[in-house]
Amino acid sequence: MEASVIRYSLDLLVRLVDTTTGGSVDSRDALFFENGQQIKPMPKGGGNYIFLNEKREDRTLTIRVYGYEECELLIRYDELDSALPTKEAFLIPAGEARTGESILRLTGTLKGITAIEAVCISQTGWCISEFDERKRIMKLFRSQNRFSTENIYYGLINTVNDTYESFEILKQVSEDSVKIKKPLEEEFSVNSPISRIVFGRTYPDGRYVLAVRDNATDLRYLVKYRIGDVDHFQAVDFHQSLDNLLK
Repeated sequence: MEASVIRYSLDLLVRLVDTTTGGSVDSRDALFFENGQQIKPMPKGGGNYIFLNEKREDRTLTIRVYGYEECELLIRYDELDSALPTKEAFLIPAGEARTGESILRLTGTLKGITAIEAVCISQTGWCISEFDERKRIMKLFRSQNRFSTENIYYGLINTVNDTYESFEILKQVSEDSVKIKKPLEEEFSVNSPISRIVFGRTYPDGRYVLAVRDNATDLRYLVKYRIGDVDHFQAVDFHQSLDNLLK
């Protein structure tokens, strides 16, 4: 008698991330819905959920996790890796953080806004020392915190123009160097600061929200938001009034 063979196709991996910390959200309370119907991906720990034996078709998932705002996650397979399609769901805490820290929110309405994110400019822990464009290896100088590859989305800050270039880390090469996904496109100065990107959320009616933890006396961020095909930058002090601040 021939042994039966069961084949699995890994069609999607969703990673739940607390956008205020960059850390994974490993919760048994995570619920996934599509078109109003609950679906049950396989939890793999570390905030990772895998979808097996499903067609690789574009879709919209609704994710509900206790302690976080509901998240709509758009899956577009032409934007994902074909070998292991992976999509991060950046979750915004509802109310206070689970650790008890207060959450500060930049909110408002701005016509045409389609994306919003920010980097902290008052608490940057790393600076760039050099970059090998061919190998895409970035060497770093540590000014404060130990580097963590759990967070892969960072911004290289231009302190002269008050802008930053986003980059994605593929892997850590050594204690003070990383390989990034794409070459840097903009000029930079040695010792330019690097900070983790905090992702916000926008809505079709122009509403936006960007949340950070109230964990320091100095909470200055450089906010990047997109209107049409143009990125805009604005410095924001999260200890000041935050309603309808973007222009």
